[in-house]
Order: sequence, then structure tokens, then C-alpha cells
Amino acid sequence: MRMSLLQVVWAIDPFEIGEGLYVRCEQMLKSLGECVSISVQPVYVLSAGQMSLNHELANEPSVGAFWTNHYKTAAERVLGDAVRPIQLDSIKKPIVLMQAGTSRAEACEVLSDYASLEGADLILASSHGRTGIRRLILGSFAETLLLRSRVPVLLLGAKILERRSFLKLLFCTDFGPYSKVFFRKAVQIAQSFGSDLVLFHSVRDPVEPLVQSGANLLGGSWIPIYYYFAEEVERQTQRARAWARWATARGVVTEAVVHSREGLIDHAVISTAESKKVGCIIMGAQSSQLSATILGSITRQVIRGADCPVWVIRKDQIQKSEVGQLKVA
Repeated sequence: MRMSLLQVVWAIDPFEIGEGLYVRCEQMLKSLGECVSISVQPVYVLSAGQMSLNHELANEPSVGAFWTNHYKTAAERVLGDAVRPIQLDSIKKPIVLMQAGTSRAEACEVLSDYASLEGADLILASSHGRTGIRRLILGSFAETLLLRSRVPVLLLGAKILERRSFLKLLFCTDFGPYSKVFFRKAVQIAQSFGSDLVLFHSVRDPVEPLVQSGANLLGGSWIPIYYYFAEEVERQTQRARAWARWATARGVVTEAVVHSREGLIDHAVISTAESKKVGCIIMGAQSSQLSATILGSITRQVIRGADCPVWVIRKDQIQKSEVGQLKVA
């Protein structure tokens, strides 16, 4: 079933983002527009903290309000100049939202509240992929947005170099709790875009000490771990294929890919996305606060290393009324 209109709120900082990232965002939005009708609202959240006021002044209501209002006109002009060259018929006049405080979390809340009230389907944001001490000092607006947003987030990492078509998507699953809900949402997205789907699952390699011992305690008896691992790969392959058949029967041509080789999961996700030439990676997060394990070891690294956008959906962003309907055979 095709989506009538995809409403996108584009989180943009005209004082920081380089021209190259603007171009990548523009190209990505054009790729989206080839699949579905879109409406793009550029938004910048302005706070006293972004104007180099000291902490005491920035958090003084009267002083902070004066400076944010003083700079709002200038920010609107800079934002307009940044967006004006973008060739998109669907783009709206950019707006500046005011943030009373200075925290990144609050800025994300302001953006999320706006997107929710406007009925947006998606927030588009860019990740600079900072690492080390620079990331420690500057933090990451994009990652905070993943934690705070009540609207699904589409992130563009620093490795995106060329435009990709959204006619093929990759969905990652661990077959854990709520995985069927996330898969159903991925199928709905693919239906809306008229896209094919790659269903990706990784079977984790056994722990190294157990590999060296050649055995694992299961059900009260020792069995060769390679035998258990082979059985697990086959079991998950059959499950992935069953899910793929379910989606294909609903009009979304789906290929199942089960990764069972050595190496990090995020590397496998990225290499599969590259080899399949997908336009977007879809990932579901079961925790309402994206646990450090999920965000740290997989999602964050995929965002930083992928050469295509990553669409992150949290469990709490799915309406309760939908959950009962999102059942996969």
C-alpha cells in the first residue's frame, strides 16, 4: 500500500554543517521523492548556549530570552541562505525553533515535540561521526536525538558519498522480542516505497574459550559446539526464509541473508548493504532509551560506517494500537 505523503522534518544547523553534507541530504531527499511524495520542513533549534554565552547568563531566563530573540532573525536569514540553493519542489520555508536552556537533550525534546505536533513521519538528521576527545567535548546531537525523539529518525553518516536509490532496503533483526513488530514496519515502509527488501540476521559465533574446548554444556550434556552452531545457523536460516516468504506474499520481494562468519556484526551489516546496493538500512531498537549495548556496539557503528542512510525505529514510537496488528506468521 503506497503512502500518500511522507512528512519529513529536516534537523539542520546552518552554522555548522558543511556544504558536502547539505548536498548528501539533498540527494537523499531526492531519492526518497522518487519513491513517494514527500514534504520537507527544515528546522533549526536555536539556544543561548549556541551563541557562546556563559552558562550563568544562558540559563538566566531574561538574559537568555533576550539574546535568543536578538539572534533569531539572523539565524532565520542564515538558514534561509543555506536552504535556498537546494533544488526540491517539496521543501517548505525553513523555521527556527527557540530553546530556553542550553542542553542538547532539551534541544532534541524541542525538535521532537515539534515533529510530533506536526504529524511528521520522520526526522532527518546528520551525524558527523566524531570520535575520541572531540566527540567527548562536542557530544552528538544525532545520538541524543535517537534517545529522545518520539518520531523515527533517519540518520546520514559521514561515509555517504553517492546517491542511492530507495528501491532496495535492508532490515536488520536479531529475532528477539518485538522483532516481528519492527519487521512488519519495515515491510510497510517497503510497500509504501515500492521497494524490495533484504532481511539480514547474524548468528553470533561461539565464545572463543568454548571454541577452543570444542564443547558446550546444553541440556545437561556436552555436545560439540560446532554441531550446535551449525544447527543454530540452519534454524535461523529457515526462520529468515519464512519471514521473507511472508513479506513476498504481501507484495514486497524479500531476500533472506543469514551471516554466520567471524567478524563484527556492524561490519557484516555494512558490507551486506554495500554488496546489495541498498538505499537505506532499517534498524529497530527494543529499549525506549536505546541501551548502551544496542547503541554502542551495533547501531552507532553502522551509522558511522554505512554509505547509506540508517532509519532507526524505537519500540515506543510504534502506536499501541498497531502492535496487535503487526503479526508475522
